Amino acid sequence: MKIRSASQLSDLLDEEIGWRKKELTTVNFMIARRREHERRALLRSAICALYAHWEGFVKAAATAYVCLVATQGLTYADLTSNFIALGLRSRIKAAALAKKVAPYAELTAYLLFGLADKASISWDDAIDTQSNLSSEILEDILHALGLDGTPYLTKKALIDESLVRSRHLVAHGQYLDIEQSDYQRVYQEIIKLMEQFRTDIENAAALHSYRRSAAAY
Repeated sequence: MKIRSASQLSDLLDEEIGWRKKELTTVNFMIARRREHERRALLRSAICALYAHWEGFVKAAATAYVCLVATQGLTYADLTSNFIALGLRSRIKAAALAKKVAPYAELTAYLLFGLADKASISWDDAIDTQSNLSSEILEDILHALGLDGTPYLTKKALIDESLVRSRHLVAHGQYLDIEQSDYQRVYQEIIKLMEQFRTDIENAAALHSYRRSAAAY
């Protein structure tokens, strides 16, 4: 579904985070009611589910925001530099692979004289989590969206070690003993980061932060 308005975006974000939180809450309920040996097995599965919802929500939310920007009918000159880069990424890649000067000259000429063209952003494949949403990859996504990374990067160790590394070990068949209290800490922090991400995207859409002239709104 194409996202054409901030209200459509908010509805999608509410739906995306809603079903994910409900499912993770159900998992928590199951863990709490099981005997010790059953609980430990469920905790290993739970860390994989938590990571899946973390990656899935970030990708879905970020893609929806790029879709909103792409459907506004703006020119490249209207957009902030990060969205210009998303729109011209294929041209930039083609120039980077070339061994001749001509493609670079053509790209330079377009940057100088072609930015009045209507922006064409391929939103459906704009966001790549690389199936490994570490803090480094998250930082790149935040930069692509023009969002402040500070609230997320203070949680670098939690994302990389407590979530991504633990999920990697379990998903590759290694035994990992996860304490329920440790899982609950990671769960609560990741839910907060997902809610922060939703809020930041909603605010960016409402304030037209993707526009170079956003200060005028």
